[in-house]
Amino acid sequence: MGQRLSRGVWFGLAIGLGGVVLVTYSGLSLGKAPLWAYGLPLLGMLSLAVATLWQKHSSGAGSPGLLGTLWLQACVSSVVFGAVVGWQGNLWPVPTAGFAISVLWTALLSSLGGYGLYWLCLSRSNPTRVASVLYLSPGVTLLWAWCMFDEPLSWLMWVGTAVSGVGIWRVMHAQRA
Repeated sequence: MGQRLSRGVWFGLAIGLGGVVLVTYSGLSLGKAPLWAYGLPLLGMLSLAVATLWQKHSSGAGSPGLLGTLWLQACVSSVVFGAVVGWQGNLWPVPTAGFAISVLWTALLSSLGGYGLYWLCLSRSNPTRVASVLYLSPGVTLLWAWCMFDEPLSWLMWVGTAVSGVGIWRVMHAQRA
């Protein structure tokens, strides 16, 4: 997008990435999922990066706006995940209260809340600043899992979250300078 990043910004981004590695280190192992499933988070982050650049590039007249962007994201996600679920089994949901609550949670908190706030911040700030704050996602997720599901936390997770915070601070400070 023609934006040159200073060494301080790159340094802050590297520190933030290091913090993410520290936070997620204990979970970085192959489980029993099919190999292609491990590519989904990478594909998701790549999609978010492309969408971020696309939104900033086309944020003038004729752009879909916040609700249009969320609607497009929901439609594309529905088609993609519907195809994957249909390929692997049955498209009918499990009729339980837990399923209904998880769908509402995902739709309201994650999609409208998380992505909505992301796109709103992106429309008011530059992409590097907004994207750098994503480095806090693993730490916040682990803290939330600890609060809700009594998941264990290690000192390395706390250190990694702090390191990510330092990286974000460095990005913000370097961009102000």
